[in-house]
Amino acid sequence: MNKQDLFDSMKVMWDFYGKEPNKAQAQIWFTVFEDCDLAEFQNAIGKYLSTTKNGWFPMPAEVKQQMVGDGVPGAGEAWLEAVMYTDGKNVDRAGDLSINVNNPITNMIFSGRESMKRKAFIEDYEAVARNSGLLEKSVTSYNEKIKKTLSTKDNYLQSAIDTLDNSKKALADYDTNEAETEKGKEEGDHFLPPFIGKLSAQKFFRSKDSIAEDIAKDEAIIKARREEIALLEALIITAKSPFSKLLPSEIRKQLPEQTK
Repeated sequence: MNKQDLFDSMKVMWDFYGKEPNKAQAQIWFTVFEDCDLAEFQNAIGKYLSTTKNGWFPMPAEVKQQMVGDGVPGAGEAWLEAVMYTDGKNVDRAGDLSINVNNPITNMIFSGRESMKRKAFIEDYEAVARNSGLLEKSVTSYNEKIKKTLSTKDNYLQSAIDTLDNSKKALADYDTNEAETEKGKEEGDHFLPPFIGKLSAQKFFRSKDSIAEDIAKDEAIIKARREEIALLEALIITAKSPFSKLLPSEIRKQLPEQTK
């Protein structure tokens, strides 16, 4: 969409609110909508004018919200999600929720708060959704939280992999040193043959079946850890995520294109 297309489309709103066309205002709007399709922009204007109860000329973010569709929850839907996160408890008395729903705006509003009333949440939510600076802050904070959790999960995964490697090594040692193992069992704690290396006496005296069971458990844990990591990576807000569409193009360009 070029500047002239945007200017011509905005005439509908200027006429609707009894305003004179304003090129300076149109230039500001163009910085927000320059990456948008003309038809999408015109549809968003029509949707805004047909549904809003406001009696004032809209902010760019208010029209841009109409382009997001169902990808971004409205304030009421976001509040219900927050209540469900607390297992149906009264959010007003839930204490510091450290809320972790998959909504950057909700996360920002609840951050550090000890209580929250529905009316205050709705007002704050809508205010953030209209403010590109607060939106950028909420998205950045949300992504950082996800990445911090990912780092912890990566450490857990590596720990599980190390445990699996140790179990496999124990099984290999068992197979190649079966005779020595039997002798070690007979002599108990007083005999630890030299081949045992870094294996502990506790591991050394495990049965072969027990070691095999541990390997199966370790592999299941690793699979679960990798699935957790994949889910978290999918939650990171990218340049193509619904929430990012509320942001100005120069900010959206700073977001990752996609996750792994």
